Amino acid sequence: MKRRRLLRVGLAPVLALATLTLVTGGALAASGAPAGASALPACPIKALKAAKGTVDITFWESTNNANLTVLTGLTNAFNSSQSKVHVTLVTQAGYDDTWAKYTAGLSSGNLPDLAQIQDINLQEAIDTRSFLPAQSCIDATHYSTSDFLPRALDYWKVDGVQEALPWAVSTPVLYYNKNSFSAAGLNPNDPPATLPEMLSDAAALKAHGIGTGLVLDPWYLETWLSTANEPFSIQAGAAQIH
Repeated sequence: MKRRRLLRVGLAPVLALATLTLVTGGALAASGAPAGASALPACPIKALKAAKGTVDITFWESTNNANLTVLTGLTNAFNSSQSKVHVTLVTQAGYDDTWAKYTAGLSSGNLPDLAQIQDINLQEAIDTRSFLPAQSCIDATHYSTSDFLPRALDYWKVDGVQEALPWAVSTPVLYYNKNSFSAAGLNPNDPPATLPEMLSDAAALKAHGIGTGLVLDPWYLETWLSTANEPFSIQAGAAQIH
């Protein structure tokens, strides 16, 4: 989400489910620039031209398996295509580790130039005032976002400002065993579509000695509530519906 090397000469990008956010290395914190659309911090697009030699960009990412293979290939292709900018990928153990390491770096100065963070950390990222809103550089470069899905873009907007760009938009998927449904007297072609329906079907499955599992990662809850257009907040590790 951030670029500290370029920041030294005036440019600081960072990316934030992941999203891609530019990191300013504390420059915004020092300036106290407000987050509203009417007072966006400037995107120093001339910094690259003024930089001497190759500009090194450190990108903290949390991809794995096939996604990491693709990202590595794209990064290598970019680095090979020119000599002005070199991107170094630093793979983190996961989003939680990335964010813990990032917040620790706010004091130590050990921050990336670019970071991939998850959706539930977006407001915290904004509150650190260490990120350069993507909107600043979108406006400065007249970058077109027409190839992004509007819903994906809106997910990373706060008060009308595109704080970050979508990087990997994930969707929870429910798997069910049709044979198990039939054995429990349930319609194998009518899976549960709501949580109450899932609870009812789970009770029927349990009565026939068939188990049911449900992962409760925070972003699952966020997805369910946002789909239902229900606002919520995370407080002391618990989600509260308002």
